[in-house]
Amino acid sequence: MAQPEHGSPAIQQEREPTRTLKQAKFTFHAELNDFLPERRKNLALLATYPSLQDLEEAQARALANNAEATKQVQTRIAELQKRQQRLEADAEFHKGKPLPLLLKRDIFDVEADLRAQTELLGVKNREVDAINARYGEDKRRYLEITKSAGASAAAATQTTPAAKR
Repeated sequence: MAQPEHGSPAIQQEREPTRTLKQAKFTFHAELNDFLPERRKNLALLATYPSLQDLEEAQARALANNAEATKQVQTRIAELQKRQQRLEADAEFHKGKPLPLLLKRDIFDVEADLRAQTELLGVKNREVDAINARYGEDKRRYLEITKSAGASAAAATQTTPAAKR
């Protein structure tokens, strides 16, 4: 009896179920790898915030901390502006003469510090949007997770009594 060739349709049909099984396993593992990180993130979210109120309180604390930091930066800017005015008054006293080196350095330092604090104030203002976006996304996910978990629990309790009847 003649052996079928490797490229023959008979050999290919024998290999087809194996190939399909390998593809199914690969697809399953790929989907599992996509699912597990999302599941871990969801579990971490639920562990961090046992209730929606906890999530909202965390957001309020983050916004309050940012507001306090913003207030401190604004206070520092006001102090620097007062100091800058005093230094400019001192510089006015030396008009027509070269400025003392210490005064020049102080003026330069205050201007640099003012620029840095103004930039920091901008960062703090942008952080408010980032905080709201982060907690908004967490809240959306939390509601989605708890809604689907609630629907699953409701479905389980509805099927359980029916099974007892």
